[in-house]
Amino acid sequence: MISIHRKGKELSEIELKVINEARINAFNSKRIIAPTKGDQEWDKDFFLILVNRKIVSIGCLEAVTVKVNSIQFSILGISRIIAIEEGKGFGRAVMDSIKNYLVENDKIGMGFCNPSKSMFYSKCGYTIMPNAQNNFEYFE
Repeated sequence: MISIHRKGKELSEIELKVINEARINAFNSKRIIAPTKGDQEWDKDFFLILVNRKIVSIGCLEAVTVKVNSIQFSILGISRIIAIEEGKGFGRAVMDSIKNYLVENDKIGMGFCNPSKSMFYSKCGYTIMPNAQNNFEYFE
C-alpha cells in the first residue's frame, strides 16, 4: 500500500478521472474536479492510497475558516473520503495519511460528516464532538 500526497495542481489526468468517477459513485456528485490556476481546487491537499498502482481510496484537506464564539479560526477541513473498495482498510489508510500529515505539520483538521459515518471516524482514531453540528453552519 502506497500513500501519495499531492496538491490539486499536481494531479494527473488519470488521477482526476478516478477521483471524479469515485465521487459520482460515492456521493452522486455533479461537480467535476478540474484544478485550474486560481480556482479553489488548485492548492487543496489530496491524499491517494494505491495498491498495485491502482487508486483504492481518496481523501482531501481544504482550508476552511470557522467561527466559534465570534472568533475566527483557520483549519483544514477533512473531506471527500472515499474507499473505492470498502471493507479492506483502504478508507482507514487514507485517514491515517491525513492524520499523519496534520500531526507532522502541526495543523488542525476537522471533518463535517453525516452522523452515520461517526463510527468509521472513531475507529480511525478521530474524536467525535457530540452535537457539534449545532456549532457550525456550512455554506456551499
